[in-house]
Amino acid sequence: GTVSKQCYSDPCHGSAKRETIYERIGDGKRDIIRGYGNNDRLHANTYSNDTDQVYAYGGGSDYLYVNDGDTLDGAIGGRGYDYCYVDARVEASDTCDRVIYR
Repeated sequence: GTVSKQCYSDPCHGSAKRETIYERIGDGKRDIIRGYGNNDRLHANTYSNDTDQVYAYGGGSDYLYVNDGDTLDGAIGGRGYDYCYVDARVEASDTCDRVIYR
């Protein structure tokens, strides 16, 4: 199954497991989230007015969410097919295989 993790530190690191990782609680908190497993869901889209960097280092299909209402964030995919949910194109790196605007 999928492991759910709430970040309390910056940077916040995942593991080799399939995980859903959530950014730190509160607006204006910069987050760096690194997922290392396959098929991770990395959420930095709950709080706004911050600069979040989300990295998917593993293979498989990863889902990177930085669509938080500001355009200050970065979604960086890894090996495998990565979906990046963004507010603006500038937030999606060229490592995103599919960019979705929300």
